[in-house]
Amino acid sequence: MCNLAQHIAKVARLTHPSEPIPADIRPVSVQMGALASSLAEDAAAAIESRDPISAAWLMRADDEVDALRRRIFEILFSEDWSHGAEPAVNATSASPITQLRSRAKSIWDRLGCSHQLIADEV
Repeated sequence: MCNLAQHIAKVARLTHPSEPIPADIRPVSVQMGALASSLAEDAAAAIESRDPISAAWLMRADDEVDALRRRIFEILFSEDWSHGAEPAVNATSASPITQLRSRAKSIWDRLGCSHQLIADEV
């Protein structure tokens, strides 16, 4: 996560005074940030409690992650996208979702969870 924070700071510095993320994609970025924060808290709780059900909630959030990523790419590949490649790269590379998603799957695996747990308990 430290590397992600450094990357976001670098993008902000290199694009200053312009906004690194164009306004039309910013609402989705804000949603991703809120989800990332929630996933980080949930991941900490799952690790602390070693509770497979808590880990199952992390995996359920995976569907929400997929939906937000799809929405970002829909915006980036739409005919209305006029901002060019650099803001598109910034919008995708500054997202903490990918890193947190892989951490959630790692926690899931370490706690020995199964996909049946999601169906049974969540």
